[in-house]
Amino acid sequence: MEDRLKALKSDMAHGQSGTRNLSFMDFRGCGAPNFCGVKDPIVARRWIVDIDSVQVTSFYPKGSKVRYVVGCLKERARDWWEEVDDTLGAPTIEVMTWSDFVSRFWAEFAPTMEVQQLAKEFLDMRQTNDMVVDIIAKFRERALLVPQYVGDEEMKKTQYHDMLRVDIRKYVSYSACPTLDDMIAMAKDREIDIEHIRKKKVEAGQTIGVSVKKPKGFDSRLKGQHGQSRCGRCDKTHEGVCRVGGSSCYKCGKTGHF
Repeated sequence: MEDRLKALKSDMAHGQSGTRNLSFMDFRGCGAPNFCGVKDPIVARRWIVDIDSVQVTSFYPKGSKVRYVVGCLKERARDWWEEVDDTLGAPTIEVMTWSDFVSRFWAEFAPTMEVQQLAKEFLDMRQTNDMVVDIIAKFRERALLVPQYVGDEEMKKTQYHDMLRVDIRKYVSYSACPTLDDMIAMAKDREIDIEHIRKKKVEAGQTIGVSVKKPKGFDSRLKGQHGQSRCGRCDKTHEGVCRVGGSSCYKCGKTGHF
């Protein structure tokens, strides 16, 4: 990639002198991604941002921005563009500005209804089983599409703080965090503490739950009073040999008396 960029800069110098214009292949070689027509504001925005980034590094010829980008439209997106082309005509398409293209693209693949639904999801978003790093990723990608709710740092902090799980939020001090990044760092620290406490409880429970190995021949039947085992023959508690059914005394083992 680095070698290609160097070559493109050299080519650009020639292009400015009128000897060479960069090709669409050069444009794609700098990482211009395809777009297949998903109607999703987040996906659509990411593609526009990626294209803008590639255009900065590829030194595309002036006036060819829309023409180059159209080559990246595939599947449903390509069908949409062919319809636009048929409606407007080649002369209009040839002079179409980038801002006009983006407006039409946004209306098609990030319609108002979808953006409004995204805004509602953003306001209702709450951390459940997500890790802090996962929830902040969702927060940031949606915040870019609803700037009216995160217009400044205080609004971002308020929205993010309300979104955190209760056991994390109550330990994250709003006043102690000048910026959103400070709040995120504090939330991560608290999450680590919670996980450490949970592991200690699990380990303690496993230690308590370890059973003592029973000696060989141990009678697992319920024990009677004073630690005597309940006899499996007469179902009573006594020591020594069971004398049920015999003619000897239960206590001394002699005959001639009960």
